[in-house]
Amino acid sequence: MRVRIFRRGRTWWVDARIGSRRYRRTHATGDRSVAVRARRRLEEELAEGRNPFEAESAAPRFAAYAEEWLERAGRRLRPGTFETYRRAVREAGRMIGAKRLDAITRRDARGVV
Repeated sequence: MRVRIFRRGRTWWVDARIGSRRYRRTHATGDRSVAVRARRRLEEELAEGRNPFEAESAAPRFAAYAEEWLERAGRRLRPGTFETYRRAVREAGRMIGAKRLDAITRRDARGVV
């Protein structure tokens, strides 16, 4: 686990690597001391075994997102193309429909193809 702060423009950010995942969060402040305190709070939470970044994930499930996407895309696709996409989305939904988009792995995607 590595947590650091950095400045981009006038804003301070926290950058954290937890396992193999990388998380970034802005603190919308130009004050370095506020960013340092935020980094310390984050380090304390991680030391206690909590991951505040995981709670932020509100990614939709694949099935819900795919249906919404099909609805939008269907307006500009030819009927044959739309039907091909609809079948592909239905098949993918059977395999990974319950997973959140941010939890789908390459292995999951290869299983669909």
